[in-house]
Amino acid sequence: MNLLSVIAHRHRTPVSNAVTFVGATPNTYASASSISATVPSSVQAGDLLIAAATIRAGQSLSTPSGWTLVNNTVGVGTSNVKQYLFRKTAVAGDAGATLTVSTTLGEAIISLSISAYRKVGGLTVKDSNNGSSAAVSGTSTTVTCPLSTSLNDMLICAATTAKNATSGASTGSADSPWVNDTVTSISSSSASNSVYMMVAHTPNTSTTTAQTCTFTIGATQTSNDWATVSCVIG
Repeated sequence: MNLLSVIAHRHRTPVSNAVTFVGATPNTYASASSISATVPSSVQAGDLLIAAATIRAGQSLSTPSGWTLVNNTVGVGTSNVKQYLFRKTAVAGDAGATLTVSTTLGEAIISLSISAYRKVGGLTVKDSNNGSSAAVSGTSTTVTCPLSTSLNDMLICAATTAKNATSGASTGSADSPWVNDTVTSISSSSASNSVYMMVAHTPNTSTTTAQTCTFTIGATQTSNDWATVSCVIG
């Protein structure tokens, strides 16, 4: 290898140390005073765990032991649906472990999911924001994420709507290029007076413009408010 080749080799762009998605557990859904979900089995020590949880009827959720609240917000409609994000850095033995989140007042309609992310050298939540909107009969909401300063970062959005359809199974998703981590599954028999939570992620593509994510539920469904939380991890 001659001198010019050595110089060129030394100045190549390094391999990007971007955040990768490890996996997620399906949303659990219940009318109870607590709810549980399982940490993905592929999780390794050092991975960042993000638990998304929601509750309606004006109640609140307690931060589970060993986890830290990232952010939360309450919808401004009549259902007072509330969206939470919690975080935890995984340790040995967390893979397959059970997380339980409890209400502060008693039985309520709640939902919970866990997503896991990985980066060489470890991960942290850099920033977060929240939002809410009243959407009587509305079927979508758009989330503006915090501005990220690195193209190696990942953006995560969680959105919950308080559904009031009287029939019909739920459908919903985030718009492209967002990837759906997990979506609450609600059958037609429980479609009335329920919550519908969606969690999605996408790699950051701009350090100058905040990215947005639009969540949409089925056209036959109705909603009277939305609550959203988004964050940047890297």
